[in-house]
This record gives sequence, structure tokens and C-alpha cells, in this order.
Amino acid sequence: MLRLAGARVNPRNNGPHRATEIYAITLKKIADGSEVKVTLPHRRTFNVRFSPDGSHLSFQNRRNDRIELWVADTATGRAKLISGTDRLNATTGDPCDWLRA
Repeated sequence: MLRLAGARVNPRNNGPHRATEIYAITLKKIADGSEVKVTLPHRRTFNVRFSPDGSHLSFQNRRNDRIELWVADTATGRAKLISGTDRLNATTGDPCDWLRA
């Protein structure tokens, strides 16, 4: 752990030393009560954010040597790694945000 300007950083993956991790995501439709389970890569997920239209959600996955950005389809629950984002610098919070189209 490195202590930099009040932040505690894991130097192996450029992420926070400690973060609340999510181990499962289940989306429930209010209209009919049906549920969709989101497929998570390694159950070390954090910084979950819905897209402005609610059709996708993004999240980061913590690995021992990197932080990855994933996007999931809220209708199917299928998630995929966003190509070229397998080395995010997440030392001071969420490095990603949705933009309106």
C-alpha cells in the first residue's frame, strides 16, 4: 500500500487499497417482477454505474495486477470487457463516466 495525498493506493493494480466490492448484481423489473442476473467476471466488482437510458451498466473489476472496465446489457445480463481498458488508473475513485448521446 502507498499513501499518496490522503489516498491509499495498491501499487500493483493502480486501484484503491480498500474498496467496497460487489459480488453479485441482480436487476429486478418493477413492471412484472422478473429478474436478470448480471454475469460478473471475478466477483471483485466496484463502481457500478447505469447508462443514462438504463440499457447498460458499467463496472470495474479488480484483478491482482490491473483494474478492468466492463459493460453489461441490462436486458440480458451479459457483460463484456471493454477492449483496451484493462489498465485503468482507479486510484482516486471512478475513472469512467457515461456521456449522453
